[in-house]
Amino acid sequence: MIYYLDVALTQSGIDWANQVPIPTSMTKAEYDALPDKTVFVRDGYTIDLSEGTSTGFAYEDIVGRTVNQIRGLFPDENGDYDHTYARVHVAGAGDFTVIGSSAGEDLYGGTGNDTLYDGGNAGFEYEHDGLHGGAGDDTYYITGVDSSVTEKAGEGFDRVYADGFFQLYPDSEVEFVKISGEYAQAFGNNLANIMVGSDQPSIIAGEGGNDTLRSDGADTVFEGGVGNDAMRGGAGVDVFLYYGKEDGRDTISRFGKEDVLVTTSKIADANGDNIITFGSNKALDFTATSSVRITDDTGATVKALEYDGAFTDGGTTYYVYSRVGSSAGVDSALGSGLVTYYAQYQ
Repeated sequence: MIYYLDVALTQSGIDWANQVPIPTSMTKAEYDALPDKTVFVRDGYTIDLSEGTSTGFAYEDIVGRTVNQIRGLFPDENGDYDHTYARVHVAGAGDFTVIGSSAGEDLYGGTGNDTLYDGGNAGFEYEHDGLHGGAGDDTYYITGVDSSVTEKAGEGFDRVYADGFFQLYPDSEVEFVKISGEYAQAFGNNLANIMVGSDQPSIIAGEGGNDTLRSDGADTVFEGGVGNDAMRGGAGVDVFLYYGKEDGRDTISRFGKEDVLVTTSKIADANGDNIITFGSNKALDFTATSSVRITDDTGATVKALEYDGAFTDGGTTYYVYSRVGSSAGVDSALGSGLVTYYAQYQ
């Protein structure tokens, strides 16, 4: 719901201790009877709760408007900022835009196709934003390092655009994640996700579920994780990482001459010539339940890989494989620093 007042309100020192359900109207006498520090949120153009102001309007005027700059930081008598966690709901079938502040908030969409911004958390290391779009095809823009998105099954096709680091909650039914920024990282969950890397070096890890992982043209580290994952490289130097927890029938497409497949268990080489020839099924079999089929950047089936060597980082040994006769190798895996950067999250 949206908390609002249909008369002008100016009040200092607002916190979120008292929240008034949405009224259709309110008289001055009813307003005067409210407890101190009651919060009223207006939807329309701008909310600035750091100033403690709210301007009223008719409920029918709010559909499709914007809730902007929801703030939860207020100065105390010493001029210091005291943070109170803010919780804002919107209601109705309209398409709402809700924009948070750099403090921590819980933002809830309505039943329409809502757009929610976390507002970042610059300067507030421990602030958490919880975004809940609800029903409809919702879109989220994430810039904070500790923001979460919650969606339930049957609540539409939902998209997250995240700058920097983003990780899906285990049961969050988000269908699409796109990251941006240098060394950005996205981590999926146990559901089927579509995840797209940054146009700068980045990491995308599907975790569980049957995921679709795609490069956006820059150097990308892929880790499909558990499930039957489809991974597609791009124009950069791509690393397809099998970190010892794979289980499923994966595919890799657009595996270029500069790309490498990296494992933490050395693949058996029957004749010791450093050429790993795939089986009659045209797949590289890791175990009885785990394999990958690979096509190159022309769409042709890759039937063998060349072992290029190994490197050790953080106590883990990584084995590097590339297309037979290509110029790729260990340096390809190490060049962007992404593999060793990713290792710290394991």
